Amino acid sequence: MVSTIACPGWSLENERRYLIDHLPEILPDVILYIASNNDLDDGFEILENGHRVPAPDPAATARLPHCSIAYHYSMAGERAELFPAIPYNPSGYALYTGVTPESRRRYAGAVNGLVDLQGRVSNRGGKLGIVFLQPDPLDRRFAQFLRAGAPALPILTLFDSMRPVDALKDDPHPNAACVRAAAWRVARFLVDQHWVPGAGARPLPAEDPNYRGRVAKDPTDAELASERAAWDSIALARLVPRIDFKTGAGWEQI
Repeated sequence: MVSTIACPGWSLENERRYLIDHLPEILPDVILYIASNNDLDDGFEILENGHRVPAPDPAATARLPHCSIAYHYSMAGERAELFPAIPYNPSGYALYTGVTPESRRRYAGAVNGLVDLQGRVSNRGGKLGIVFLQPDPLDRRFAQFLRAGAPALPILTLFDSMRPVDALKDDPHPNAACVRAAAWRVARFLVDQHWVPGAGARPLPAEDPNYRGRVAKDPTDAELASERAAWDSIALARLVPRIDFKTGAGWEQI
């Protein structure tokens, strides 16, 4: 049986805590964490009318900023009108750069949380794997921290990139054809990892020819470490000591 714990407004930490609370009931053989590029965000609550509102973590208190890269994205149009001279950098949101103290805390918390979950699942005979949809900058940044802090966790990147043909008509999420292709890649991953007893006894059906050549190249540990150092330098150079609301300088640090 395949189950999902995806829930609107949830982040990685919400999902992780749910699994920890319900592991004795679920008893999973395999858990696949499918990373999203907003999983460092704080969680939200969903109101009865469908709107979401911030759900502050009582353990963190109000002393820490509520992080929402979705809000950062939503302000891109307004900022482009106000500050046309400043180029939009979707991966430049300060809390996702990996170089500020709060950003490093969030990445470390995510990695350590997954390592903790892996131990709990392994103690019950299960397996944990990490899945990225594509090597976009935010997912790749997370992969750099994962490989450094959790080298034993297997990582699968499904596609070399996401293209317009892969998305829903009015939504950037994968369409049915892309989801089927992703399922095929996941099935092959499970067979290759020998995580499902008996899997592989019969060959998988043919892969969708539209996706056959679209394979992401998995970087080595050394490549990810070198890439992380280079990205650290770039991110640090973009930080400014003072946010100027007249010129827009430093808006990514808000």
